[in-house]
Amino acid sequence: MIKIAVITTSRSDYGILVPLLRKIDSSELLNLELIISGSHLSENLGYTLDEIRRDGFNNYHLIDIDIDMNNEKYKEADIIGVGLNKFSQLFKATEPNIVVVLGDRYELFSAVLSAYFLKITLAHIHGGEKTVGALDDSIRHAITKLCHIHFPATEIYKKRIIQLGENANNVFNVGSLSVENIKNSKFLNRNEIFKRLGMDSKRKLLLVTYHPTTLGKYNANEEIELLLHSLKQFKFANILLTGSNADTGGIEINKKIQEYTKQRNNWFFNISLGQKLFLNILKYCDVFIGNSSSGIIEAPSFKIPVVNIGNRQEGRVFAENIISVPLKKSLIVETIQNILNNGLELPKKFKNPYDGSVTSDKIVEILSLPGTATIKTKNFVDLGFKI
Repeated sequence: MIKIAVITTSRSDYGILVPLLRKIDSSELLNLELIISGSHLSENLGYTLDEIRRDGFNNYHLIDIDIDMNNEKYKEADIIGVGLNKFSQLFKATEPNIVVVLGDRYELFSAVLSAYFLKITLAHIHGGEKTVGALDDSIRHAITKLCHIHFPATEIYKKRIIQLGENANNVFNVGSLSVENIKNSKFLNRNEIFKRLGMDSKRKLLLVTYHPTTLGKYNANEEIELLLHSLKQFKFANILLTGSNADTGGIEINKKIQEYTKQRNNWFFNISLGQKLFLNILKYCDVFIGNSSSGIIEAPSFKIPVVNIGNRQEGRVFAENIISVPLKKSLIVETIQNILNNGLELPKKFKNPYDGSVTSDKIVEILSLPGTATIKTKNFVDLGFKI
């Protein structure tokens, strides 16, 4: 059997990976080695290892990379250093044939580097994207250049990976696992969701997820203060805020949100909703606000209006349900108010650009091919340029 090591370092990538993990786990040709690390093991970020256990994945390896370290100034660099040794030791002990990673998190970078130097075939999901407002942009492209197999989510992203010099025969536009996850989900009714969250079902619901931009002109505290001041205008609505990620400034954002939430009976904070509950809330919210990739990739499947704030997601393929505004109070308030008053008109042929049908089946089929695990070398492919 082909041993497939899949790495998850956060609630966001785990929720996306679930359908693929189940397909690999049930395959007669593949053997799943689940590796859990990053914020899954952090009390400050929700300790989402419990969610993975509840989903029935009980055979796994834990890699603690000290995601809660106090050295905020050099946090990402130090965590990558910790991870390099730990992932290397695990890969040498378990000897996977293929390592699968998703996205652009810095926590993954040490795992990819370790596998690359151990000459293990690497497969990357969600490469080729652009997010010019975050350090993740360069990390994502660096991961692409270290990986051998690529599973981008749109044709544009596929072309960008090829533009980076990758072999077109190893780049497969499969769509997003997130969209497949939505198609396979069973949803509660709106009243059940509001009751579970302790919210008034007669009120509008604003769902908010905001992460540090990492390359913005403001620090995390300044950014979240500006957004929270904007949201104070909507006293007639339920405002549900979810926890920030493990980037530098994420814990500060969570603390500031908690301070505001304690002072207002229409504000609610949940550090980690879990994928199932999050999708249920996304389905029934009136506006999704913030700078999360969920607003770009998942929200279009529900045709939910999205107010995308700042430039963290700038460069990604946007559907017509997404309205981008700068981090400016007056524009944030005006945009949200206009959506609540007038709605958002979408084209009749509106479609989520990340819809790739049965994405997990396509990925498993390619991973199962006898030659996939034997791809070890990389050759930069020039696109007709004369050097």
